[in-house]
Order: sequence, then C-alpha cells, then structure tokens
Amino acid sequence: MADRYWVAGTGSWSDNTNHWAASSGGAPGASLPTSSDNVIFDVLSSAISFTVTVGATADCLDFTASAPLTGNMTLAGGSNLSIYGSLTLYSGFVWSKTGNSLFSATTTGKTLTFAGTSTNNSIWNFNGVGGGWTLADAWNNGTGNITR
Repeated sequence: MADRYWVAGTGSWSDNTNHWAASSGGAPGASLPTSSDNVIFDVLSSAISFTVTVGATADCLDFTASAPLTGNMTLAGGSNLSIYGSLTLYSGFVWSKTGNSLFSATTTGKTLTFAGTSTNNSIWNFNGVGGGWTLADAWNNGTGNITR
C-alpha cells in the first residue's frame, strides 16, 4: 500500500508521468494508483481550480480530496472508477464524472463523506462482497443511480 498524491493541476488520471507523486507536492512520475493505494488531492495538487479526468478505468483504496488554495477541484470523465476503501470530499468539490463509480470494498468499516457535493448523473455501484459503508453525511445523487 502506498499513498499517491496528485500534482501539477489539470490532467488525466492515467498520466502518472506528469501528475502522480509519492508525496504531497512531490515530483511526478510515481506509479498509477492501484486498489491498494490511497489517492490524495490536497492544497499542493494545484494552487487554483483544476480538473482530473478519468478517461480510462481507474482504481484506488481511499479517495481523499481537499480544496486547492483558490477555486475547486473537478472530477470529470466517463470511465469506471473503483474505490476499495473510503471516500472523503470537501464542500465545493465538483463531481461531474459520469459513468460507473464502484465501491468495491470487501471489508466493513468504510466511510462515505460527501460534504454537500452533488454527484448528479453518476452511476454508483456497491459491488464489494462483504463490504460495509457508513454514510457520514447527506448524499445528493440527483438523477444518478445507486445499485448493488
């Protein structure tokens, strides 16, 4: 298990050469996150608004996002994103990603924190056999779908 930090602002999730680092604000070039790696978006991911596009199947253990110094982070794209752990967003996060977002944990004790983020038009699938999630706050999924 490793932590993967997003760096250098707007880009494609699958571009590890330019965007994934092994430390906050570190040099890009770390491997792409896997189902056993935490992904972290923090103030050193970008000083201003930025967009991360999931344009190919992506995996992570925990998904944690905090706000840039100014503006907001947007998650976009239409490819599958599998989260094998917990999800933590911040107020102001923009979830414009469509397509499948999969909660794939196989153990209990996972937490989902949306902090007022709307995930409108997303498809959420709880597909981890033996997984258990606790909703920490309100979830506004608008016209999206939730399946298991």
